[in-house]
Amino acid sequence: MNRPSFLSNPVISGKIFLILLIVTLVLLFGMSSIDSHLINDQAVNGIVSLELAGSINNAKLILASWDKSAQFQAGLSIGLDFLFLIAYSITIAMGCLLVAKNFGVFVQNIGMWLAGTQILAAILDVIENLAMIKLLTGSTWDILPAIAYWCAIPKFLIVLAGLVFLLAGALKLIFIRILK
Repeated sequence: MNRPSFLSNPVISGKIFLILLIVTLVLLFGMSSIDSHLINDQAVNGIVSLELAGSINNAKLILASWDKSAQFQAGLSIGLDFLFLIAYSITIAMGCLLVAKNFGVFVQNIGMWLAGTQILAAILDVIENLAMIKLLTGSTWDILPAIAYWCAIPKFLIVLAGLVFLLAGALKLIFIRILK
């Protein structure tokens, strides 16, 4: 498996992964606390409701349900998401590579592929964020909610696939070590 040299040293790679994981979790916590101010009857999933609005009418209803303070919070959440998308994509990619190196070629190839797809997830997240920023700033261009939606769905699936691989592989490694 061709991998960056820092992945060959388990101490260094473990420390880097732990730092990335902490940064990712701190950003996630920050975004979650901001997002709690966006949840209402129209936006039951906070900012994710806007991501998945899908149509300009749904997006307008969500935006109208947020007062100026909530719209500011939404903008802040999206701004923080630009940092978060870098953190989560690198963290998941590195986690997939770290787990994959402990298995055979087939699993290593899956891990490398899933690690690479995290770049696509981050790109989709950027496009989604830009569409939502345009909506927050008053654009009524009909295509923007569809762009956000069709970027969010594959992004979530890619991230989920990476997390499932990472967690399943990590659990298997833990059980193997326990049984030794």
